[in-house]
This record gives sequence, structure tokens and C-alpha cells, in this order.
Amino acid sequence: MPSVVLITGASSGIGMLTAETAARAGHHVYATMRDLTTRNDRSRQALERLALQQKLSLRTLEMDVSSADSVNQAVNILMREQKRIDVVVNNAGFMSIGLAEGFTEEQMFDAMNVNFMGAFRISRAVLPHFRANRGGLLIHVTSIVGRLLFPGCGPYCAS
Repeated sequence: MPSVVLITGASSGIGMLTAETAARAGHHVYATMRDLTTRNDRSRQALERLALQQKLSLRTLEMDVSSADSVNQAVNILMREQKRIDVVVNNAGFMSIGLAEGFTEEQMFDAMNVNFMGAFRISRAVLPHFRANRGGLLIHVTSIVGRLLFPGCGPYCAS
């Protein structure tokens, strides 16, 4: 039986590749990203075109991990359509590079809000569904800088 897979940060990189790979493996994939009709319109179109051309169960869905309302709304849509969620790939995040003292408090808050709190929001939204289904897989995509500090990566390493 194919799994229902939710992937955050699917507009590029690891998230997009994970969405394509899981869909090609026969799973029902929900590839989420912010701003589907503006800044991520090309990414959305590329995934939707791929799904159509290759007859994949791959759906794009708007989700901003920095907003609990957005996360809950996307999870509710998925649950309404699929009735279950089996796998979540927490991939959304961003990296800022620069001198630590050059970052504003707002920039530090934004990094923590997306990179740390975003994963928390997703986990909080899906874990009750995992419990109800008596199973589920939660995958957190992280970075080596969670263990090693690189110069100029203070906010990213902290988050």
C-alpha cells in the first residue's frame, strides 16, 4: 500500500528531489512550500507538470512553517483528502551567512522561527494523526552545522 507523504520545503533542493523520488516510488506525495502563486510559482508548475506527465500522485500544497495556522490548514487539507498521513519529511529551512554581530534580532528570530520552530509546528500538527493511526515516520532533515560551527553561520548553526 502506498504511503501518504508530506514534505516541507519542496520548492527546491532536497525537498523537491525527495518529493519527486517518493512520487516515482508510488507514494501519495504532498509537496509543500510558501507562496505557490508568486515566488515559488515556477517550482509549483514544475512539480505539477512532472506529476501530469508521469501520472504521479504528487500534489503541491501551500504551507508556511513559520505560521501554525498555515501548517494546521495544510495538514487538515491532506487529512481531508487522504484520511491518513504516514510519513513527514521536515525539510523546510534557510541559511544566512555573515558576521554574528551583523544580524538583527529580527533576522535571528526569523531563522529560529523557520528552522527550529517550523519543525516543532509540523511535529505538533502530525503526531496526533500518527497516534490515531498507530504509526508514522517523522524525518527531520538537518545540517552538519548542528554539530560543527562554521564561520559566518551563527544564526543557522544555532537554529
